[in-house]
Amino acid sequence: LRAFVGHSGCVFSAEFSPHGTEILTCSGDGSAKTWRADTGECLRSFDANDGPMSSAVFSPDGAQVLTATADGVVKFWNAFSGSCIRSFDDLAPGLSRAVFSPDGSCILTASSDRVARLWSADSGKCLQSFEGHAKGVRSAAFSPDGEHVLTASADRTARLWGAHSG
Repeated sequence: LRAFVGHSGCVFSAEFSPHGTEILTCSGDGSAKTWRADTGECLRSFDANDGPMSSAVFSPDGAQVLTATADGVVKFWNAFSGSCIRSFDDLAPGLSRAVFSPDGSCILTASSDRVARLWSADSGKCLQSFEGHAKGVRSAAFSPDGEHVLTASADRTARLWGAHSG
């Protein structure tokens, strides 16, 4: 139906907003962008200046955007103004994914050091580590109720964990 064109680097992720009216993309050019789903018009750009972005997701309510870079930086952005709300640096090396918990109180990261981690979205404190993969963790997700975490790794396995017990 349409293409969303405007990044100058590889696009690493794309997703719908919770309401389905916007598209969020992130790129190796160090930016994330929101687009009108119906027209393809670029609405705003989130420029991290921290190196290539590896993931970008909306918060469950659509009010924030969470971005992650391979340099271990996650940033929380106001989805409407594009301003950076807060940033946590050096969370983990080689971040490949960062996502919100279903209630938005935590974030989950996947990284090349073979560990996924659960963090407080407010303080950046590590609440839980999920260790057991033999190679880098490429993806991580919450179950809809937030009670479980699912990880996928370059070691050719996926693992299911208790979100608060590991």
